[in-house]
Amino acid sequence: MMLEHSPIPAVDVAIIGGGPAGCAAGLTLLKKGGISVAVLEADDYSQHRIGESLSPGCRALLDYLQVWPEFSQMNSLKTYSSNAAWGSEQAHSLDYLFTLHGSGWQLDRRAFDRMLSRQFQRQGGELIADFRVQQLERHADYWQLKNKQQSLLASYVIDASGRNSNIARKLGAQRVKCDQLTGVAVISDIENADDASVLVEACEYGWWYSAILPDNKLVMVLMADADTISQDNLAQEDNWWQSLAQMPLTLQRSKNASNFSSPKSWPAFSSYLKTPYGDHWLAVGDAAASYDPLSSSGIPHALGSGVRGALAAIAQLEGQQPEKLNLYRQTLIAEYQQYFNTRGDYYRRVNRWPESRFWQRRQAHIELAAEQPLQLIPSFNKRYPDTFLDQSRSQELIAPLEQQAQMSAVELVRTFQQSRPMESEQNIILALQQLLQGGVISASY
Repeated sequence: MMLEHSPIPAVDVAIIGGGPAGCAAGLTLLKKGGISVAVLEADDYSQHRIGESLSPGCRALLDYLQVWPEFSQMNSLKTYSSNAAWGSEQAHSLDYLFTLHGSGWQLDRRAFDRMLSRQFQRQGGELIADFRVQQLERHADYWQLKNKQQSLLASYVIDASGRNSNIARKLGAQRVKCDQLTGVAVISDIENADDASVLVEACEYGWWYSAILPDNKLVMVLMADADTISQDNLAQEDNWWQSLAQMPLTLQRSKNASNFSSPKSWPAFSSYLKTPYGDHWLAVGDAAASYDPLSSSGIPHALGSGVRGALAAIAQLEGQQPEKLNLYRQTLIAEYQQYFNTRGDYYRRVNRWPESRFWQRRQAHIELAAEQPLQLIPSFNKRYPDTFLDQSRSQELIAPLEQQAQMSAVELVRTFQQSRPMESEQNIILALQQLLQGGVISASY
């Protein structure tokens, strides 16, 4: 499969992203034999990485990738439960939020990713660090990947670049975002930490997460919607600490901590690609579907989709029929739907803040019929209520009603999605419900 007689370095498969998904895909490809693989990592594994929990039930994947012996020697912390102040102010111990498979682990995520990349290299893969793909060009039967200094040719490309799936979207894939969840994290040193369990503490505008990490580190993360973080400036250091001061359990956990980092924001939204593959490319991990950190499913999903995606890529490279690609997509969508339903169940357990926009967004039910005729209220005063969409998108959603007196809910959704394909149908319909309740539009019955 190797591209021959080229002055530019060439491989059979180039994987964009050297995290768990990319490394799992690379290790799986190398199992096949006769396939040259390069992982292109945007940095050199020197920066701290968020996503420290490895949930129970992962050993089978680590065994399959032949990295269990190396993982078992890592400085990770076993955890057997999560403590959650969720439905009430009191913390209750849970055997993990979504799984019941025994102990999990708290990781130094940077060390975990580095371990995977080293095993990939030991198995014969090529790791190219500090390679941030700036151009991706499709030629007759190969790809050319470029950054400022380097260029690489590949027969096949795997996008393991993360939640924004920049590569897949450049290639025309449509991503559906189901919320705006964003984390704002602070890392510190901590002394005398004897409780390695995860702590989750709900609040009116979201929830807080904290965990003890290897090497006596503590991570504390505020989880809220992006518009709330922006409006209340919660990523600003003073405001972040003022918010933490209102969280008694999380604050108590930081009493022996020191050397705090500045708050750092990172995307944590739930989303998926409608079709996670195309002509000699596919997406894995968060680039294909991303999960709420509440589920502790990020790394298991990344590893599992990396393995399955690599097997589908092998089938496509060998010219097989697209059944394996279709099966890969169907499996991703089925897993995502199961996750999303479970996520809804957990968020609906909190009824402490019925007026909170954060909790309303995650607990609302669709009641509006798809063919329900809707019209703009002439006396509408141009003040938009809070909805699942921000104000500018709410305006855009109902703008067609200014030209057409009446449209069905499904027609408005389809029109809106032509310019906003990343928005989920569920959120758009729920936004219409809120505009209906807020006196902006009315329905004919």
